[in-house]
Amino acid sequence: MASDGDSSLSLSNVSDSSTEIYSLESESDSSDSEDILNANPWLPVYENHPERLLYRFTPATLSGTLPAPDAHPSEYFYLFMTPSLLQSIVDQTNIYASQYISANRSTAKSRSRFLNWTNTNLDEMKAFLGLILNMGLIKMRRIFEYWNKRNWSQETPAFFRIPRDIFWLILKFLDLNNNQNDTKVDPLFKVSPVLESLNKSFLKYYIPDRNLSIDESLVKQKNRTQKRQYIPKSHAKFGIKHWVLCEAQSGYTLQFDIYAGKADSTPSSPKGLAFDVVFRLVNNANLLDKGYHIICDNFYTSVDLALDLYARRTYLTGTMRLYRRSLPSSIRSKKLQPSEKLYRFRDPVLLLRWREKRSQKKPVILLSTECMLPQMKSPQLLEDL
Repeated sequence: MASDGDSSLSLSNVSDSSTEIYSLESESDSSDSEDILNANPWLPVYENHPERLLYRFTPATLSGTLPAPDAHPSEYFYLFMTPSLLQSIVDQTNIYASQYISANRSTAKSRSRFLNWTNTNLDEMKAFLGLILNMGLIKMRRIFEYWNKRNWSQETPAFFRIPRDIFWLILKFLDLNNNQNDTKVDPLFKVSPVLESLNKSFLKYYIPDRNLSIDESLVKQKNRTQKRQYIPKSHAKFGIKHWVLCEAQSGYTLQFDIYAGKADSTPSSPKGLAFDVVFRLVNNANLLDKGYHIICDNFYTSVDLALDLYARRTYLTGTMRLYRRSLPSSIRSKKLQPSEKLYRFRDPVLLLRWREKRSQKKPVILLSTECMLPQMKSPQLLEDL
């Protein structure tokens, strides 16, 4: 039961004579009495609870122009790898090559390949990136095998558009940011121009639906770097972890950030890393105060996050860990029978503890500021909220 509006109503005016129909625990539960004694208690949900007024949804707007539907795929590629970004990569690569050659010319061997370097240009860089993408499709054991001329059955003609030595040199000197400007404070300094450009481009050409999703993604990486993470449950196991804000329905990326680990230049706030990640991504995407609905897992979900997002006209739904702060003791400690549900409400947060079957050892805890009980039938319907 919901209608458009600019605020939500509280349940503090529910009378004691109302009939509780959704909370199945005993009236004499001592932990529940503890909650009700608090200044702002968590209340059971009653049959005659008031209607909630939902914030009006105002979608984001497009700021870029899309190519024609029958346009060449490269035109869509250049929406994100923009000509200005590509030119910046060309310039920074030439700068780094000049710096390296100046520092090492006196000690280099006469046949060193880098002594043959000539400044690259935009066409060469486009061809170089095209070959890098093709290497993901055409697998070879070593890079030089892509320029194989001895065995006709293993030839890859497209790679001969750039001589092998030029490819090696661009690969050696490829750079994204001027090393002389590196203050050693930002661990993502080297890739920050690309991150900023991509995040701006993501928002220009797509209007996301109301339901958004935030999660982490692991990009496989074998090189030695402080940013490499080990996530045993992930398919890649080792890699660079990204925080990603997507549209829930299509999976379209709206904003992403790289997790730099302990070397991160911006330490977590008192509310924690997960809280900061959600707020940073949604704020950077300029999607606060528009009525969007964020869905996430129990790493991110907390009562503090739900309240702060709601104050910015943004809803949150997600599973929740048992030890999160601000959980009422009745939700935290109540033992449930199979198929039993327990609800608690403190405006605007609705909590559900639910156990589906006897073999399920840990109950599901669900938090939502987007829906009220008539809409929430079970945690299985999370994608419908």
